[in-house]
Amino acid sequence: MKRALIITYYWPPGGGAGVQRWLKFTKYLPSYGWQPVVMVPENPEYPVLDTSLISQVAPGTEVLKSRIWEPAAYYKKMSGKSNELTISLSSKGHKSLKDRLMLFIRTNFFLPDARLFWIRPCYRQLVDYIRKSPPDVLVTTGPPHSVHLIGLKLKKTFPDIPWVADFRDPWTKIEYYGEVFHAFWAHWLHHRWEKAVVTRADAVVTIGDDISREFNEIGGTRVLTITNGYDPEDFPESRAPRHEKFTVTYVGNMVGSRNPHTFWRALDGCLSSGVIDRKAIHVKLIGKIDQSIRNSIRENGLEDVVEECGYLDHEKAVKEQQAAHLLLLIINNVSSAKGIVTGKLFEYMASGSPILLIGPVDGEASMILGGVDGGVACDHSDETGLRNALQIYFEKYKSGRLTGGDPSRVMKYSRKTLTADLAACLSSLTDRKRDQASRDHQIKE
Repeated sequence: MKRALIITYYWPPGGGAGVQRWLKFTKYLPSYGWQPVVMVPENPEYPVLDTSLISQVAPGTEVLKSRIWEPAAYYKKMSGKSNELTISLSSKGHKSLKDRLMLFIRTNFFLPDARLFWIRPCYRQLVDYIRKSPPDVLVTTGPPHSVHLIGLKLKKTFPDIPWVADFRDPWTKIEYYGEVFHAFWAHWLHHRWEKAVVTRADAVVTIGDDISREFNEIGGTRVLTITNGYDPEDFPESRAPRHEKFTVTYVGNMVGSRNPHTFWRALDGCLSSGVIDRKAIHVKLIGKIDQSIRNSIRENGLEDVVEECGYLDHEKAVKEQQAAHLLLLIINNVSSAKGIVTGKLFEYMASGSPILLIGPVDGEASMILGGVDGGVACDHSDETGLRNALQIYFEKYKSGRLTGGDPSRVMKYSRKTLTADLAACLSSLTDRKRDQASRDHQIKE
């Protein structure tokens, strides 16, 4: 069995979407002839914990650990906030002088991100490991993009080992990059490192076609898209019963750029006009919520129908998705919105609950949703469309006619199917390396 050395910052007991992608890839890679070896930080500062995910680490997975020094603890102490630095980057709204100063330091001195102090110790430990037990392929996954710089250093030291750089989010094209001030040196370094990773990796994998196109434009020669997905084993056949009230559920962090202002107005309109019975609806927000969302809920007089539930572990979140009558999916209201494909989309589709997507109707996420007939999409500015959608789904709830996407079409996004694509990519790199070695040998003879 071939071996893949995977470097990732996010790993159980960390929670959230950043953990899921490679937790599931490592689960299914052995089915395709690949044994994963995973390098993770020994003492990370995870924004959320989900100990239930520990049991999902595939038996026999070799997990290496390297210590990391993180400034996040000092940030929390100085700012008095428990949220990690990346959350503050993507949150709009008023910031105090201290917040702005901390943000300036974070953006211009902790480069490429606040995990940079893991680069050197992780690299040194892996150099010793690789010399003793060389893998067939090296994989780095980011963000944080400092992980890719570890891969860049290892590629220089071990040029014969194929390297795959996996991007779960863009780098300089991420939605909040342009919202913060970058000094010239920070801007230059980000673009320099991004291009170095994309052009020197033997393959670049992204979660969406829009990101793939962006990396092709800056010189990527082997860029492919492998979307996020869902694990069928996380969705038992005996689904969780739906809630008694008409329940609209949102799962995930809701940062300022995701605040669905028009949705709150549309919901208020439905309730005020009597189209939806106020006593029959319940909106659940599961995850971290930006203060701007709370303000919008209060301004529209919706405190009595909206519940802020906080973070739930993955198993409970899946049950809430199945128990919902309508799942709310919000694409960030930013210039790059068309290319954003949130990881929760795929679990939403697998839940069997219909989806109301708020974002570009011609965006990548909307196209995927339409491809499985899983719900409807409305632009952020389409208050009439949102009111109509809420009314239609409420009527379906009353008549018991709510259905989700076509299961046969949703299956293409199962984690096992997607891992087959990843395994094919890894195998093609090792085959190419073997063929090159054979040609070099023939030339020498």
